[in-house]
Amino acid sequence: MNNIDQNKICSTLLNEVKAGSEILHCFHLDQSSPDWRNTQHAHDYWELLYFIKGSAHIEGDYGLSDIAANDLIIYPPEYCHREFVDLKKHQEAICLGLTLNNELSSSDALTIPDPDHLLEWLFIQLSLRFKQKHSDMVHPLKELLFSYINDCLRIKSDVQQPMSNKIINYMEHHYSEKIYQKDLAELVNVSSTYMYKVFKEQTGQIPMDYLNRLRVQKARDLSSHKEMTLEEIGSRVGCYDPKYFSKLFKKYTGKSFQLWKKEN
Repeated sequence: MNNIDQNKICSTLLNEVKAGSEILHCFHLDQSSPDWRNTQHAHDYWELLYFIKGSAHIEGDYGLSDIAANDLIIYPPEYCHREFVDLKKHQEAICLGLTLNNELSSSDALTIPDPDHLLEWLFIQLSLRFKQKHSDMVHPLKELLFSYINDCLRIKSDVQQPMSNKIINYMEHHYSEKIYQKDLAELVNVSSTYMYKVFKEQTGQIPMDYLNRLRVQKARDLSSHKEMTLEEIGSRVGCYDPKYFSKLFKKYTGKSFQLWKKEN
């Protein structure tokens, strides 16, 4: 399945979840669970299997794949598969069954990695609330889960332009404006939490820290204009509170604005 098809499937799944699709089951599996099926089988609903611990060798209609801890596999309806799991070793997974209001077909399973463990937390919370019949929490958790799955797949497939490149390019052109973290997340069409984590992975800095460093760098360039005041330079680089700008400048240069301007 190509990236376009994968993104289409996940986007449609997210829309269906928002529209109120039904969770049939959501339960924990471990090495002693009787629910593991090592025979070829298929379901008439979507099945999501998230591995918290352990691993499995998956034999499906269109080939073989290996699933390890913090991997999610999504089986579409009528997809024949078999899971080879070593039940002599510690295994822990969460299995979720989902029906859709509208028909959605896919010929192959999707495998999505979860390096940040956010899917793990969401699956665990959803299984707990589902087991306890806390219906008021199930739907928002379900929406959040599929929103993050959608984010994971989009970032996985976007190998041509890392998310950070697009955000940095935006900062370079809009640093003089008011920018909030949610604005940057909307720019790349992912959640704020996910954008924060991926940006930090790709740059080694958190988004707002990167923006503040950029603003101070631009302010240093402007400080050569001796006639410009701290307030004027601050507003030019998007810092409209003089006290905040003064603290920011000293934080990233180690010198007060007045001393920097005097020495340069």
